[in-house]
Amino acid sequence: MNSKFQIFFRCNSWKDREHTPGVYKDWFDGEKFREYQEWMNDDSYDLSLCLMVNLDWWQPYKRTVYSLGGIYTSVLNLPREIRQKLENIFTLGTV
Repeated sequence: MNSKFQIFFRCNSWKDREHTPGVYKDWFDGEKFREYQEWMNDDSYDLSLCLMVNLDWWQPYKRTVYSLGGIYTSVLNLPREIRQKLENIFTLGTV
């Protein structure tokens, strides 16, 4: 099976994750995720993605006033160890 499709099977791994009250190791442990989790436990959804959209600016050349921006997204449902790997970040556009 293609590795790009395998990541979608790992998107529900957060449901099996253990949580220790008062210990915050990842966004899965936060209050906002708890609200999200209540919504996600609806059985009418097979797969729902929580995406983080980023906008990053940089200057490609020295001594210029021009900047470029990149818009990209990552899937927060993925386990922490693979979430920010290059193959799991998707480019949405450039500015």
